[in-house]
Amino acid sequence: MTLSLKHEPREQRKSPALRPIVVRMHTVAGILIAPLIVVAALSGLFYALCPTLEQWVYHDEITTTVPADAQALDVQQQVQAAKAVAGDRTLAGVQLYDDPEKNTRVLFADPKLGEGVFHAVFVDPYNAEIKGQLEQYGKSSALPLTRWASYGHKNLWLGTPGRIYSELAASWLGFFAISGVVLWWQLQGKDTSKFKAMLRWSQAKGSGRRLQYLRQHGVVGTVLAAGLIFLCVTGLTWSLVAGDNIAKLRKELGWTSPSTQASVSKTITIDDPIADIDAVAATTRQELRLPVRLMLPETPEQGWVATELRQPYRMATDAVAIDSQGDVISFNHFDSWPLAAKATVWLIQLHMGTLFGLPNQLALVALALGITFLVIRGYQIWYRRGFGNAPRVRSLRPLATKKGALLLAALAAYSVIAPLFGLSILVLFALDWGLSKMRGAITFKEEN
Repeated sequence: MTLSLKHEPREQRKSPALRPIVVRMHTVAGILIAPLIVVAALSGLFYALCPTLEQWVYHDEITTTVPADAQALDVQQQVQAAKAVAGDRTLAGVQLYDDPEKNTRVLFADPKLGEGVFHAVFVDPYNAEIKGQLEQYGKSSALPLTRWASYGHKNLWLGTPGRIYSELAASWLGFFAISGVVLWWQLQGKDTSKFKAMLRWSQAKGSGRRLQYLRQHGVVGTVLAAGLIFLCVTGLTWSLVAGDNIAKLRKELGWTSPSTQASVSKTITIDDPIADIDAVAATTRQELRLPVRLMLPETPEQGWVATELRQPYRMATDAVAIDSQGDVISFNHFDSWPLAAKATVWLIQLHMGTLFGLPNQLALVALALGITFLVIRGYQIWYRRGFGNAPRVRSLRPLATKKGALLLAALAAYSVIAPLFGLSILVLFALDWGLSKMRGAITFKEEN
């Protein structure tokens, strides 16, 4: 099948009534929003690779050489060694590993660090030698490189104001994916093998560069559409405004992750909080799969909380609360979580590139490069058409039809969850209408 766009007015008359409006939205929004999406894609590409890069960058801190007569020291001895170099920081927890080449991480709270950030001291488990000290962030135990890349992807290192960029990029990805696939589907004519035609890469010779670019844009967009929607949904969960709305919705629907009940039956006062850490560690090894994170009791009325660390291909992370004698207080089994809560954890890890390790990261890299390719081809299509000559909208009457009402309702509902998307639509519409009126490139008139 060959695309032919030589007679656009006739094509528009044959197309669904809403098509010119959707094409205009897709084009104008693409021209103005695409730079944000490219920045998010390329920063996300680097962020996705960071878990693997950190294994090289921080190799000396993370790993050790296993001696011939390998015998790990007691956890208490390792913690004491870490405390000796941690200054006045407060001991918060310990991370233990099943890999004999991994160093123990002793975590300290520091009021100078941000929320969720610990000062980690890396201790050789065989001789208590200090191998390094780094900041560690989040449930994925991210080290400075990943944390730095995360902030760049999230807010361009600009703090809260910078989060507007990433939310706009994420919120528009879904619209571009859905509208792009629909528009590309409509261009394939009435053949029964429309989907096959949508994936055909080659364009007939002599069709011109613009049609070649359009076909490549359409094919790649179709292939990546599900990935774009995935990035849109998961990206919005971390966003500034939509993320808060999604969190409230999850709470109302009972889709949040259950917390571990750590209250003890009676208050126990211990002068040294790590006096019984080896008993707690022994119980942890019996009940959970290493690696794990042991967090000290927050109050005298609470016990230790041990949680399995997120690892590639680990689909469930259980947790257990343990008292100072090493007795189990309660379990928090991942299998008992609501399905939506499980799915949220999986999707977020998939977005971060940690759920399936390196293959997951390479898939995200391919997706980021594909998005960049789509944007480049989109601009080339616009350039070949002629700057400023975006598809024209002759009337807004199609919005009054059933399909138009459905489109408006869908955009309105989405805007309730993602307000920056709705606000940006209004801004883009006003900007486009004003500039187009000035240039005489577009007119809105009622048809007789």
